Amino acid sequence: MATAHAQLVTTISWTENTSMPAHEVIYYKPGNKLNWADFIGKPHLEGNVAALTMSGFGYKSEITTMGNTGQLNIFLYCYFNKPLSWVKPDKKTNYILNHEQNHFNLCFIVANQFYQRLKTTAITLQNYKSLLPKLYTEYTAVLNEMQNKYDAQTRNGQEKDPQMQWDNLIIDQLSAIKP
Repeated sequence: MATAHAQLVTTISWTENTSMPAHEVIYYKPGNKLNWADFIGKPHLEGNVAALTMSGFGYKSEITTMGNTGQLNIFLYCYFNKPLSWVKPDKKTNYILNHEQNHFNLCFIVANQFYQRLKTTAITLQNYKSLLPKLYTEYTAVLNEMQNKYDAQTRNGQEKDPQMQWDNLIIDQLSAIKP
């Protein structure tokens, strides 16, 4: 007895077309750097944190089906949220900006890992609704762990040698990403 298997064609691409207001967000583009004018949030003056980068990645998907075939389009994005990112007025140094840029870079590195995983995963009509959120949750956890490790090892950028080690690691990882 022959069984009919549903076929699903999946395309995965990067997008800047999201529901986030364009004036509030910067989408990651390799080679583009943040500058202090991008940090428009109100700084938290108490405590010893000099600046905060609020960045993340996400996806949206669209599916069309006809009979037992389907087309699934997955759109990924990596973003920096300007109103939620801030810097104390007296802390606008290139060194601190580099530390903050690396938070955004780490976000893109993990978003790219998510992209690569999607490309190598067997996505079907039967599993895409549960699989996509499961993988996204897995990679947001990876990102959170990496961001926390980065800040812990560099003491939020205050430890120069570990900061330099992370700078080099991030440069290497970014250079390994092929568009």
